[in-house]
Amino acid sequence: MSITSGIWVSIDGPDGSGKSVTASSLSTSFPNALLVHEFSETDLGRSLTKAVVKDPRIFPWAPISEALSFLADYIYQCETTIITALKSNRLVVSDRGFLSKWAYQAAVLADSMDVMKAHALLDAVLTSVRAPDLTLLLDGDPELLRDRIVIRDGRCSDNRYQFILRCQKAFETAVGLYPLEVRRIVQSRGMSLSALSSRAEDIVQEFLNEIRLVE
Repeated sequence: MSITSGIWVSIDGPDGSGKSVTASSLSTSFPNALLVHEFSETDLGRSLTKAVVKDPRIFPWAPISEALSFLADYIYQCETTIITALKSNRLVVSDRGFLSKWAYQAAVLADSMDVMKAHALLDAVLTSVRAPDLTLLLDGDPELLRDRIVIRDGRCSDNRYQFILRCQKAFETAVGLYPLEVRRIVQSRGMSLSALSSRAEDIVQEFLNEIRLVE
């Protein structure tokens, strides 16, 4: 399959939903695809990469600073790596995108800002750059996500589990607020990560076929 115009596919969802595995798999399944990791190769991006290994909440005592740090790195990725690849007619597959940045940071800001002010901040920042053409929203039972985190990281604290629940609600809010092209994959406990990747590949192929018909 050849990509005739730049297309951006974003893989989003709460912690433990299989975003990184799915994004990596998709990037190898389609020719001319570019995998964009969660964080940039800047000093900020590398610092965030190291920090989230221990906990997705890197500055729980300074939630506004935390949210703006994540948003700044995402905007940098959009304005540089992603836009450059799209101008070169690449298929961009990003490990997280608009929905994840909105939902995660909405959950971060929930205890420190008025809800409407937090939403206005996120809207002003995230709508200032190009949105993904297709968002795959991965989700599943919270206990399934927690079990995956335990297998991956060795533990999942109660605070982290509660954060997952808050993020899941925030994802639903964001889907209702923004006219994004969103396709969901809701995972059951018996669904393997390889089956998840295969389903994601089918959805992306269907989307690309739809674009061809429109063109």
